Parts: sequence; C-alpha cells; structure tokens
Amino acid sequence: MGIIGKVRISHIMCHLETQALYVQREIEKGKDFGEMAKLHSLDAQSKDKGGDLGYIDRIGGEAAIENASFALEVGEMTPRPIMSMFGWHVIKRTA
Repeated sequence: MGIIGKVRISHIMCHLETQALYVQREIEKGKDFGEMAKLHSLDAQSKDKGGDLGYIDRIGGEAAIENASFALEVGEMTPRPIMSMFGWHVIKRTA
C-alpha cells in the first residue's frame, strides 16, 4: 500500500501526442515501460530511472497528471496519453 493520500507513478513525456501514442502502443504490445522511458522520455529527471517520479499528491502539481494518476490502480497505465503544459504523458501507477 502506498503512502496515504499519495500515489507512486512513472511517466514517459513526449512533445507530440503521436509520439506518446506510439510509446503507449509499444508498451501495450509488451515492451518494458522503464526501457521505453529511457529511450523516449523528454523528462531528464526521471528517464534514467525508468520514468519513476516517486510519490505525488494532489497539492500544487499539474492537475491533469494528478487526476489521471489517482484514477489508476497499481500496475495500470493511462488508457490514453495525458496532455499537460509540459507535453504528453504516458503514466503508470506503481504504488
């Protein structure tokens, strides 16, 4: 179980929705999420950690990412990429 009021997520951030859709389809076909993050994510802080962002809460972050993350079950990935002011995100809840 995660920390109360927080979820742990990994993400892959892309500039374009088409790039994020490609990454998502490849993961759905069986590619490893962490490896795809290392290859495709634009987030320099998390890409070398397989996209791991650690625990997030609902306070002061990007609302679209928070809402999508809290709607997921552990191990589940967003059904479609999520747009934020930073780009397009494929998000996976890890805890």
